[in-house]
Amino acid sequence: MIVLGPRDADLGGAPDHWREGNWRPDTLDRGPQTRVFTSIPFDKCDVVLEYDARRPERPTPEDQGWRLEGDNGIWSHDPLGGVLRFRSDSNQSFWSQQGDTEQPFDRGAAYGLFQIARPAREPSEPGLDFLFHASPEDGRLRGMRGCFSSLWHWRALEGGNIRLVVRAAAEPEILQVWHDFGMDAELMGARINQDNFDRDDGGTTIGNIGAILSNEDRRFFGYPQRDDPRPFAVFGLVDSFNGMSGAVRNYVASFPGRFLRPAFRATALSETTLLRFVFVAGASRSDEPAIFRVHYTSPSLGMRDVALPDREAALNGVRFDPGTPGALAEMTVPLEGLRTGEPIWFTIERDWANRDDLLRDTVHLLSIIMEPTDR
Repeated sequence: MIVLGPRDADLGGAPDHWREGNWRPDTLDRGPQTRVFTSIPFDKCDVVLEYDARRPERPTPEDQGWRLEGDNGIWSHDPLGGVLRFRSDSNQSFWSQQGDTEQPFDRGAAYGLFQIARPAREPSEPGLDFLFHASPEDGRLRGMRGCFSSLWHWRALEGGNIRLVVRAAAEPEILQVWHDFGMDAELMGARINQDNFDRDDGGTTIGNIGAILSNEDRRFFGYPQRDDPRPFAVFGLVDSFNGMSGAVRNYVASFPGRFLRPAFRATALSETTLLRFVFVAGASRSDEPAIFRVHYTSPSLGMRDVALPDREAALNGVRFDPGTPGALAEMTVPLEGLRTGEPIWFTIERDWANRDDLLRDTVHLLSIIMEPTDR
């Protein structure tokens, strides 16, 4: 038997503090909703806009539904590294994707991994941008935007206002290493009226670059100049003449919850190895199911370190007793076709687009128990 916990997971660039408690921007005034155990949260998402360069059959942004704006010549997929490389001397070039719903969202989140080989000269210059925005129930579009030029900073959705997270005096340029970042925004804040335009100019955010966290007033990011209310995400070189080069591994924007696909490494205990996922949903108010997808691979199944697992296990779900706060629930998933003793790599994600996933609550993964089936 092998037991894996939340700390054993690769979160794919998602903020590590999401494992520490249910930290969301709307909890800032009341404090984090911490739990007794470290966990991995699986929120209910209505829209997920995702790019991952490690998809073996669909490696480019265009393959995954993103639209290119600007010069295509600066982007190239590296199949050996499992990344999307870029090299720019002068041209604007970025990828965008939007959801297919006009429903309002009160929150949005995004994260990813990138590497810089050649930075811009100054933080105020154009850089590698990641942004998202959506329409709240009332008022203008709003969201967040992070940018790396010579350092990581927050940047207004429209215009050049920037706010450094890592100060130049304390942090030199860090090149050739992977940077993970996160953006988590409350799009509907206090019901105030500062400019007689709409009732809500409030909202708070939690952002990070690596382990450095920052809380920004959502109003710093301003309002994008778009009329389309559908959720929208962008990554790339939004402004021209930055002369940068580097690579992007993945970028995920989701609404209203946080979409995660944690990955685990382990050893096959038998030709069919059983995974027992242990969840808690807190004070669940519904007995509707949350549906999960598990993918896995191994050397005998064609494992490649730079490609996501592509063997899909049977869909499975988990239900909670709405009358028992903190009750645990278990989901069992067999991984078949393995060779005993070989390494395995598997991922788990909430199947956000599945019509049978009706539980609006966050489901927290506490542990994974691996067992052989041929004892």
